[in-house]
Amino acid sequence: MELIKYDETIHPEVWLNTIKLYCYKNQITKKEDIIEFCKSMIHPSINVSKANTFEEILNTLKNDIFFISFKHSVKKKLQKLEFDPKNKNYIQLINIFREYCYEAEINVEEQKKLLLEKLSEESFQYYFINDNLEKIKSLNDLIIYFNQSFLEQQKLIRFGSCITLKHVATGKYLTSCNFNVKIISIKVFASQTLSNPNSLWIVSDYDQKNESNPIIYGKSKVNFLNKGVNENIVISGTYKSPSTGNWEVSCAHSQYEHLMESDSTSNNDNYIKSKEIINIRDVDDNHILRSHEFPFTIDNETYQEVVGHEGRVDGNDKLPWTSHATLVPKKLQNLKFDPKNKDHIQFISIFRKYCYEAEINDVERQKKLLLKKLSNDSLEYYFINDNLEKIKSLNDLVVYFNQSFLEQRKLIRSGSCITLKHVATGKYLTSYNFNVKIISIKVFASQTLSNPNSLWIVSDSDQKNESNPIIYGKSKVYFLNKGVNENIVMSRNYKSPSTGNWEEVVGHEGRVDGNDKWCIELFENELLLP
Repeated sequence: MELIKYDETIHPEVWLNTIKLYCYKNQITKKEDIIEFCKSMIHPSINVSKANTFEEILNTLKNDIFFISFKHSVKKKLQKLEFDPKNKNYIQLINIFREYCYEAEINVEEQKKLLLEKLSEESFQYYFINDNLEKIKSLNDLIIYFNQSFLEQQKLIRFGSCITLKHVATGKYLTSCNFNVKIISIKVFASQTLSNPNSLWIVSDYDQKNESNPIIYGKSKVNFLNKGVNENIVISGTYKSPSTGNWEVSCAHSQYEHLMESDSTSNNDNYIKSKEIINIRDVDDNHILRSHEFPFTIDNETYQEVVGHEGRVDGNDKLPWTSHATLVPKKLQNLKFDPKNKDHIQFISIFRKYCYEAEINDVERQKKLLLKKLSNDSLEYYFINDNLEKIKSLNDLVVYFNQSFLEQRKLIRSGSCITLKHVATGKYLTSYNFNVKIISIKVFASQTLSNPNSLWIVSDSDQKNESNPIIYGKSKVYFLNKGVNENIVMSRNYKSPSTGNWEEVVGHEGRVDGNDKWCIELFENELLLP
């Protein structure tokens, strides 16, 4: 460790801690000795001869004229410090900011002002800190709110966000569906259940210039594109509902602009976050989206109608919708599972880490996020999806994901080497070339596992499905005997003289009974055979 003399280019407290550390490492442990050593490392132009404690040394150094110069130099560093919103390492910036503020001995009001100067007035960080200025009483508070702004930012509804809209009064979801009837084509209604993708809406703008920008209460003009029908919501200014007399709501290819508003005037300049309460107003006709147990019936099914109405906002419009953005931190969103990469443990470890760091604590959301990473055709997807109810925590999810790979090893695949053990007798399906005129290559059940005549290769006709798992009742397979190198066949021409069935081991017609059951087992090591 390099020894540093005090030269007014370092904060006295930082320098003193460095000297103490040096002393401890070099077995200088007595307080008096350390104090004398400190004094010896200070230039004689600074008189510390009367200082007998660490505190007195610090006071002397801080009262020196050069300490004022030092603080000015640190302030210059602070002024040059820049915040790049594209740089994800914002923690490093705020740590440097804190160090400089501490060393320059800047009070908390100036700290807040300096940090806000680093941020764009249009940024969410600026808005969040500025909105909480009165709550910030210290440098630590300022850092906490700065870091918190990034967590809150993940909750923002943005142009391009995928959202659901839940009616607060009835708890039903805004949904669209193509009914394929003459009177009504694509209808918007409130559904009891969250129907994917018909209950999902993409928030967009007309020319897509604002992509990924946050939505602002009462200012951002937005379209709602339904993911199921791929059309935009529209409150009609022409057709009225025959049951309520309010304006009909449907979906169309054209884009119609809406405002998302709050009933609180204090919110109208704020960004909209997930799970906040809003109402939706049509820009052109000033119609408000409403739903309140207005039923309509199609094909004997009853639906809760959604309408547009004019006039004052009342109980059915006030705070009518809860917006839930499908927001996933970028790291988690970009995380991909490559089934060809055998290091699945690394993938699930990163997944768990990102869920924890993003504070995604809802296990249902964790399960959905993981399933989205997996192919619908994969065993991992099938295994986890088949055990969803048993998964109660993130740790459970990790366990079942890893377990899926152990289960995968047990799968019978095209190309697998297997044995077939007769359940009723415990004997193995075996083939042998007897080299007699009447019987050439015969299949029978053997008491012992005979190598290689009791081993069978499972294959398909054109070998296109090599290594693919075999599926009950669907996969058409051949059984190739390793000993005689020929496929098993149940004859349609010759019957067994002893049983009247088709050749022994025999094939029979009719119902399945206990003698038709075979236990299939993977056989991976032929050296284990006698």
